[in-house]
Amino acid sequence: MDTGCHELRSKRYISDGLCTTPKPINEVVCAGWCMMPPGQIPGQQSPTFMSKIHWQEWATRQKQKKSGSAIPTPFLISNDTIATLLPQTWRCTDGASKKRRVTLICKDGSRRVYRVKVVRRCKCTNRQEQKLKGKNERTRRRLDRSKKGNA
Repeated sequence: MDTGCHELRSKRYISDGLCTTPKPINEVVCAGWCMMPPGQIPGQQSPTFMSKIHWQEWATRQKQKKSGSAIPTPFLISNDTIATLLPQTWRCTDGASKKRRVTLICKDGSRRVYRVKVVRRCKCTNRQEQKLKGKNERTRRRLDRSKKGNA
C-alpha cells in the first residue's frame, strides 16, 4: 500500500483576457485521501489506515463476517477511536509552495508580470486541526479589530 498523499503532476497556462503565458507552468495538484502506515496516526487502532474505497470494502467484509449485526465493527467502538479510523479526518493538502513570477504575453505584443502560487509538494493534515487553526486565526483577527476600535 502506498503511503502519503497522491500528488498529480500538472501543467497549466495562466491567462488574463488576451494575455497568456508562452509556456505552461509545472505544478503539483494534491488529490485524494491520505494513506498512512500503522502507528503514524495518534490513537490509531486499525491495522492500516485506509482510503475511502478500502474503508468501504473493509466495512462490507466486516458486515458479512458478523452476520448477526448489520453495523460494521468499527462503529461499535468508542467515538474517539472512530474519529481516528475514519479516512475523512485526514486529507491531502498543499504542502510546500512558493510564489513564482510569470510573464504573460498579450496579443498586441505587450507583457504583464504576475505572481502566482505554485504547489511543489503535498502533505497529510488533520481536518480537526485545520478547523481549530482557522477558528484561532479568526478569533485573533476579531481581537485585533476590537483593539483598534478601542484605541
